[in-house]
Amino acid sequence: MLPTMPTLIFDLDGTLIDSAPAILAAFDSALRDAGIRPRVALSAALIGPPLRDTLALLTGCTDPTLIERCANDFKTHYDTVGYKATVAYPGIAAMLCEFRARHVALHLATNKREVPTRLIVEHLGWSGLFDSIHTLDQHQPPLAGKACLLRELIFKHGLRPADTVYIGDRHEDFDAARSCELGFVGARWGYGGFGAEAAWPVANAPSDLIHHVDIG
Repeated sequence: MLPTMPTLIFDLDGTLIDSAPAILAAFDSALRDAGIRPRVALSAALIGPPLRDTLALLTGCTDPTLIERCANDFKTHYDTVGYKATVAYPGIAAMLCEFRARHVALHLATNKREVPTRLIVEHLGWSGLFDSIHTLDQHQPPLAGKACLLRELIFKHGLRPADTVYIGDRHEDFDAARSCELGFVGARWGYGGFGAEAAWPVANAPSDLIHHVDIG
């Protein structure tokens, strides 16, 4: 059982939303515009890391000019039409509303850029559910990764790590939570493929998260 009435921080891709179809379509569009065949398969395994890291993997190139061109093409596609294909996992909206109804503080911390994150939150009707939204690119230069993002969130909102839980779908999320001394619950329905061997609590469905947290 997690702490009574903790503050909850959620990852976005693979945890709250199935963004794979929209993101992969935007990667495909950007690569085709650049005349590049992807070096690895366009699959859900690509979802999660920062955009330019994934583009470097897909192109097999570290040329900053090419990566920036592909990034801009990706953003144009995703931020105009692509994000609208995003759907919430079944049960997510009900779970968020249940926590909110019981006055649990909810925050969002994601590698996704701020613009599409806010577009998606609004598109799904979640604008009033989160106390804050935190992304790497809200800072200049952008923060290095999830651990830095969580530290910034904790500091800004004066959170107590012992009373704060991060919910994510990847080992990276667990590592970031552990480095910040936060609790962690894995989302088994996401992209990370958490198995029975996971060394942390894992929820099989969004409704299970409510049972992991003593909310009275």
